[in-house]
Amino acid sequence: MTAPSTHYDTLGLARTATAQDIRRRYRELAFKYHPDRNPGQREAHEQFLKLAEAYQALGDETRRAAYDLSLRDLERRAMGMPPPTGWQPVDPRGTAAQVSQAQVARQARVQQDIERKHHEIGRRLEEARLSYSRGHLGDARRICQAILLEYRSGPAHEMLGDIFARQRRDEEALHHYTLAAQLMPASSLVMAKLDRVYARLHGGGSGRDVRASSTRTLPSAKLASGLLRSFVGTAATTFFMIWVPLLARDPLQLPLVPGWSLGLLLALMLSGLAAGATMTSACWVRRFDQEMFPPMSSSGRSPMPIGVILASFGMVFLPLALFVYLVIAYFQEAPSPSILAAFGMSFFLTLCFVYAASPGDQLYTGLYGGNIVFPALLTGWFVGDFFRPRWAQ
Repeated sequence: MTAPSTHYDTLGLARTATAQDIRRRYRELAFKYHPDRNPGQREAHEQFLKLAEAYQALGDETRRAAYDLSLRDLERRAMGMPPPTGWQPVDPRGTAAQVSQAQVARQARVQQDIERKHHEIGRRLEEARLSYSRGHLGDARRICQAILLEYRSGPAHEMLGDIFARQRRDEEALHHYTLAAQLMPASSLVMAKLDRVYARLHGGGSGRDVRASSTRTLPSAKLASGLLRSFVGTAATTFFMIWVPLLARDPLQLPLVPGWSLGLLLALMLSGLAAGATMTSACWVRRFDQEMFPPMSSSGRSPMPIGVILASFGMVFLPLALFVYLVIAYFQEAPSPSILAAFGMSFFLTLCFVYAASPGDQLYTGLYGGNIVFPALLTGWFVGDFFRPRWAQ
């Protein structure tokens, strides 16, 4: 009679395989038989479930020891040998059919330890999620790293992936999302995050399946497209800065800026819009939604909406908005090059208008011009995402 298949047979490993061998082999086979890579194939789906069951039994040292003990007991019974003194037969899944009181007590202690471990992991993960939702990314990262020093936790890896993705550290985010996907293969949310970071790093495709090469754009074509978009946007910005103020020179008699004309106001707005659209369509900055509205964490909590905060303070006083953002970035340990570039462009455009303004209007233009340019640039950034080339999505 053929011997029943074991979890080691499912993974194609010997019983002497190390924990690292088991993890490596599981990653290879899980990637090969994942349902997303084999749609509609029932055999692949069943094999994937067997792999998950095998890794659950062998991936943990305690469970593996119990499983090995059950295999040895089955082999002894198959050979007609009596069980060892002080032991009772066990079934293939490592659960004792008849055990002594000492074994019952030992199993109870093990179960209590497991429950206590799960409770401790849950409590610390909740602290990490709360810190993440408040924008304290450094605290959340340290909590998750402390958990992983003691336990193998898929949610902790997923949280670290969220943190590193928000900090624009995509290589590290990809690493932790990959580990989270291996520990939680049934989580579609983790796979979606993995695909998004993979596509951002490699300019298309996903962590499970890379698109056909025909959809990719050559580096020379990317460079030419970026230069063309930059040229068009710079020309439009320059046109608005020079010619629009000439169309309407009559002062508007505004309370704070008495010398401003309708043309100057329109030039500030339109140049900001053109600059923002140019920066995003030419791929000088990342997507607006990724920078201004970070994705939710695995707990479903939304982090701080930095876009609303910056737009609100930017309409009051641009240097104040920059100061507020630098404080937030310091505590989050996540300064964004894209947002800093938006501030830099806003200050540059404001200085250009200050230089071109008449001596009597330079002070007001320098103080309040950024209040018009910066919100308009954010709007242009948002609109420019609709014209971002496909290879940079």
